[in-house]
Amino acid sequence: MTVADPRPQIVELLGFDEAGGRRRRTIASGAVVSIRDFLVLSDENTAAIHTTTPLSVCAGLADEQKKGDGEDFTTRITAVTEAIIDAYASGAIRVGQPLALSDVANFVQGAVTGQSTSAAAIRLASGAEIIGYSEAAASDQEQFRMHFKIGG
Repeated sequence: MTVADPRPQIVELLGFDEAGGRRRRTIASGAVVSIRDFLVLSDENTAAIHTTTPLSVCAGLADEQKKGDGEDFTTRITAVTEAIIDAYASGAIRVGQPLALSDVANFVQGAVTGQSTSAAAIRLASGAEIIGYSEAAASDQEQFRMHFKIGG
Protein backbone atom coordinates (compact mmCIF):
# COMPACT_ATOMS: atom_id res chain seq x y z
CA MET A 1 0.00 0.00 0.00
CA THR A 2 1.30 3.44 -0.89
CA VAL A 3 0.08 6.45 1.04
CA ALA A 4 -0.61 9.38 -1.28
CA ASP A 5 -0.19 12.12 1.35
CA PRO A 6 1.30 10.89 4.63
CA ARG A 7 1.24 14.28 6.34
CA PRO A 8 -0.86 14.17 9.52
CA GLN A 9 -4.35 15.65 9.56
CA ILE A 10 -5.11 17.90 12.54
CA VAL A 11 -8.40 16.90 14.17
CA GLU A 12 -8.34 19.23 17.19
CA LEU A 13 -5.85 21.80 18.45
CA LEU A 14 -5.02 21.54 22.15
CA GLY A 15 -2.71 23.38 24.53
CA PHE A 16 -2.98 26.27 26.94
CA ASP A 17 -4.98 28.46 24.56
CA GLU A 18 -6.47 25.60 22.52
CA ALA A 19 -4.45 26.94 19.59
CA GLY A 20 -2.02 24.04 19.41
CA GLY A 21 0.71 25.48 21.64
CA ARG A 22 2.26 27.18 18.62
CA ARG A 23 5.97 27.99 18.73
CA ARG A 24 8.15 29.98 16.35
CA ARG A 25 11.25 28.17 15.09
CA THR A 26 14.21 29.22 12.96
CA ILE A 27 14.51 27.41 9.61
CA ALA A 28 16.90 27.59 6.66
CA SER A 29 15.89 30.21 4.09
CA GLY A 30 16.00 27.67 1.24
CA ALA A 31 13.96 25.00 3.04
CA VAL A 32 10.80 23.69 1.37
CA VAL A 33 8.08 22.88 3.93
CA SER A 34 4.43 21.95 3.45
CA ILE A 35 1.72 22.58 6.01
CA ARG A 36 1.54 19.64 8.49
CA ASP A 37 5.04 18.32 7.75
CA PHE A 38 6.77 17.03 10.87
CA LEU A 39 9.70 19.27 11.81
CA VAL A 40 12.75 18.14 13.81
CA LEU A 41 15.23 20.12 15.88
CA SER A 42 18.61 20.41 14.22
CA ASP A 43 20.05 22.92 16.69
CA GLU A 44 18.81 25.25 19.41
CA ASN A 45 15.30 26.35 18.32
CA THR A 46 16.25 25.53 14.71
CA ALA A 47 13.92 23.28 12.74
CA ALA A 48 14.38 21.15 9.64
CA ILE A 49 11.92 18.95 7.78
CA HIS A 50 11.67 15.34 9.03
CA THR A 51 13.09 13.00 6.43
CA THR A 52 14.41 9.53 7.22
CA THR A 53 16.13 9.89 10.58
CA PRO A 54 14.18 7.85 13.13
CA LEU A 55 13.81 8.90 16.76
CA SER A 56 14.63 12.55 16.06
CA VAL A 57 13.66 15.28 18.51
CA CYS A 58 10.45 16.76 17.10
CA ALA A 59 10.07 20.55 16.76
CA GLY A 60 6.34 20.36 15.92
CA LEU A 61 4.00 20.19 12.94
CA ALA A 62 4.50 22.95 10.37
CA ASP A 63 1.61 25.40 10.61
CA GLU A 64 2.54 27.24 7.44
CA GLN A 65 4.03 26.56 4.02
CA LYS A 66 7.52 27.63 3.05
CA LYS A 67 8.30 27.51 -0.67
CA GLY A 68 12.09 27.87 -0.69
CA ASP A 69 11.76 28.94 -4.33
CA GLY A 70 14.46 31.60 -4.36
CA GLU A 71 11.89 34.24 -3.46
CA ASP A 72 10.90 32.98 -0.01
CA PHE A 73 13.78 34.05 2.21
CA THR A 74 11.93 33.77 5.52
CA THR A 75 13.88 32.10 8.29
CA ARG A 76 11.05 31.64 10.80
CA ILE A 77 8.23 29.11 10.82
CA THR A 78 5.35 28.41 13.21
CA ALA A 79 4.92 24.88 14.54
CA VAL A 80 1.97 23.28 16.37
CA THR A 81 3.16 21.38 19.46
CA GLU A 82 -0.07 19.86 20.79
CA ALA A 83 -3.09 18.47 18.92
CA ILE A 84 -5.17 15.39 18.24
CA ILE A 85 -4.03 14.22 14.81
CA ASP A 86 -4.57 11.39 12.35
CA ALA A 87 -1.09 10.09 11.49
CA TYR A 88 0.34 7.13 9.57
CA ALA A 89 2.00 4.17 11.28
CA SER A 90 5.38 2.74 10.46
CA GLY A 91 5.00 -0.76 11.88
CA ALA A 92 2.35 -2.00 14.28
CA ILE A 93 1.13 0.34 17.02
CA ARG A 94 -1.05 -0.49 20.01
CA VAL A 95 -3.45 1.73 21.96
CA GLY A 96 -1.67 3.94 24.48
CA GLN A 97 1.79 3.26 23.08
CA PRO A 98 4.32 6.11 23.30
CA LEU A 99 5.25 7.29 19.80
CA ALA A 100 8.30 8.70 18.02
CA LEU A 101 9.18 9.79 14.48
CA SER A 102 10.09 6.87 12.21
CA ASP A 103 12.62 6.42 9.41
CA VAL A 104 9.90 7.26 6.85
CA ALA A 105 9.13 10.98 6.36
CA ASN A 106 5.95 12.05 8.20
CA PHE A 107 5.32 8.55 9.62
CA VAL A 108 5.41 7.64 13.31
CA GLN A 109 6.43 4.45 15.08
CA GLY A 110 6.21 2.97 18.54
CA ALA A 111 8.86 4.70 20.64
CA VAL A 112 10.46 1.45 21.78
CA THR A 113 11.02 0.17 18.22
CA GLY A 114 14.67 -0.29 17.34
CA GLN A 115 16.11 0.67 20.72
CA SER A 116 19.23 -1.46 20.42
CA THR A 117 21.85 0.64 22.21
CA SER A 118 22.06 1.95 25.74
CA ALA A 119 22.50 5.51 24.36
CA ALA A 120 19.20 5.19 22.46
CA ALA A 121 17.48 3.85 25.59
CA ILE A 122 18.75 6.84 27.60
CA ARG A 123 17.49 9.28 24.95
CA LEU A 124 14.11 7.55 25.03
CA ALA A 125 13.97 7.72 28.82
CA SER A 126 14.57 11.49 28.70
CA GLY A 127 11.31 11.86 26.78
CA ALA A 128 12.90 14.14 24.16
CA GLU A 129 12.01 11.80 21.29
CA ILE A 130 8.45 11.04 22.44
CA ILE A 131 5.90 12.88 20.29
CA GLY A 132 2.76 11.64 22.05
CA TYR A 133 0.73 8.45 22.39
CA SER A 134 -1.67 6.47 20.25
CA GLU A 135 -5.41 6.60 20.81
CA ALA A 136 -6.02 3.65 18.47
CA ALA A 137 -4.25 0.51 17.30
CA ALA A 138 -2.77 0.48 13.80
CA SER A 139 -0.89 -1.78 11.45
CA ASP A 140 1.92 -0.72 9.11
CA GLN A 141 0.98 2.23 6.82
CA GLU A 142 -2.47 2.54 8.42
CA GLN A 143 -3.84 5.92 9.46
CA PHE A 144 -4.68 6.17 13.18
CA ARG A 145 -5.57 8.78 15.80
CA MET A 146 -2.91 10.00 18.22
CA HIS A 147 -2.42 12.67 20.86
CA PHE A 148 0.52 14.69 19.52
CA LYS A 149 2.40 16.56 22.25
CA ILE A 150 6.03 17.57 22.42
CA GLY A 151 8.01 19.34 25.10
CA GLY A 152 5.59 18.08 27.69
